[in-house]
Amino acid sequence: MEEVLKRMGRLAAADLSVLITGEDGVGKTAAARYIHAHSTRKNGPLVVFAPARLPSARVEVELFGKGGKLEKAKGGTLVIQQVEQLVPEIQEKLLAALENGEYLVPGGGFTPLDARVIATTSRDLPRMVVEGGFNEDLFLRLQTFTVEIPPLRERAEDVPLLAEYFLKRVAGKRKVRGFTSQAMEALMKYRWPGNVKELKEVIERLVPLARGQPISVDLLPLVIRENREQPAFIAYLREEVKRMLKEGEKDIYGKIVGQVEKVLLEEVLSQTQGNQIMASRILGVHRNTVRRKLSVFGDRGR
Repeated sequence: MEEVLKRMGRLAAADLSVLITGEDGVGKTAAARYIHAHSTRKNGPLVVFAPARLPSARVEVELFGKGGKLEKAKGGTLVIQQVEQLVPEIQEKLLAALENGEYLVPGGGFTPLDARVIATTSRDLPRMVVEGGFNEDLFLRLQTFTVEIPPLRERAEDVPLLAEYFLKRVAGKRKVRGFTSQAMEALMKYRWPGNVKELKEVIERLVPLARGQPISVDLLPLVIRENREQPAFIAYLREEVKRMLKEGEKDIYGKIVGQVEKVLLEEVLSQTQGNQIMASRILGVHRNTVRRKLSVFGDRGR
């Protein structure tokens, strides 16, 4: 993470657009705040815009309209979370604003762009560009200066600093006494599938339990305390979902459920030697359901 911080420091000095990538929960917005805080615009506003939370029809007004995010970020930095969520028309308008240094206010005229734009994404933008899901010119404009935030499982040395930071932030005026060595060791060994966001949520639950005492290992959630590894199949499904999201696949629910159903049917039918009636009883579903699923998966039984 030290190299990432150095890169962010160098980019902070240049008043240029930046693309921050990484898995969900790694702290991309926090990285954007770091860049802003170390930039020449640090005394200006930092405005965060999340287009995924808005109806498509509202995005243009919220971003480019009078009193919109770009206007509010004047003299400072605009962070666009999940930039891939911008519809093609807005992507084109954002590109034009970055290239020309001005943007068209809906229902008005052109106004100068006086805000640094930092975009974040957890998706595979190059793949989206190839598949026509993201504007190539906008991608090329943004990716010139890119910061990739590694997942927390790859930087266990950052856990103590982050844990202490969140502890003080959550505790506020309440007295806090840190962590015992055993508790910190358990936090560092855990793989944190939810990354920094998961760590923050765990600390938020721990503070009320500590009651002014150091957080001990027995207060930690069982999954962290025992450093339980996820079952291989669950771990596989998690990685598969992340891959699908990163590659912008559709019908993720159907594809994941289909994989689970196929494995379930195969194993139960193996135990019943292909007897569908017995398999349906074990599964607790009607035989026709088993038959229909087998037809979808191309398997046969009796």
